[in-house]
Amino acid sequence: MQTSIIINQWVGALKIFTGLILMIGKGRKYIYIGEFGVTNDQAFKTNNDLNNLRSALGEAVFWLVVERNSDVVIISSFAPLLCRLDQKMWPSNLIYFDQAHVFGSPSYYVIKMLSNNRGDVNLDVKSKSLPAIINTEMPGQNGFANYKFHESIYAGATLSQRTGEVILK
Repeated sequence: MQTSIIINQWVGALKIFTGLILMIGKGRKYIYIGEFGVTNDQAFKTNNDLNNLRSALGEAVFWLVVERNSDVVIISSFAPLLCRLDQKMWPSNLIYFDQAHVFGSPSYYVIKMLSNNRGDVNLDVKSKSLPAIINTEMPGQNGFANYKFHESIYAGATLSQRTGEVILK
């Protein structure tokens, strides 16, 4: 019997996390990204140790690649979703709360923005920014190659067939 769907949990440092996007779409099996989120990175070197804009931007790049490979990635879920502020167990959470307040993390607003601005057809985007380069000479953490990243601009574009609108992200 052949497997028709692969379930992955992608959580970790921003470098490894962003490097994983290069693997999407390489096989032709369907992928369920069971958990994703930047959980171990300089992104959390803040006064309150909550995920911030840097981690959300890394996740946004990941989302653009997921969207570009939507023929392969059939579902994904951020984890963990909810966190009571005085019982924090993970460095990355989507929504925080206490007895009187509820607020979304920057990751929440990235997901909200991208889900409210999506199209039906992926469009090609040409960019002159430098892509990530894989250093295959040295083994990396957890069996992944070491990734060397350049400052880059990541972009995605879709077309809404209902409105005729081109959405650039």
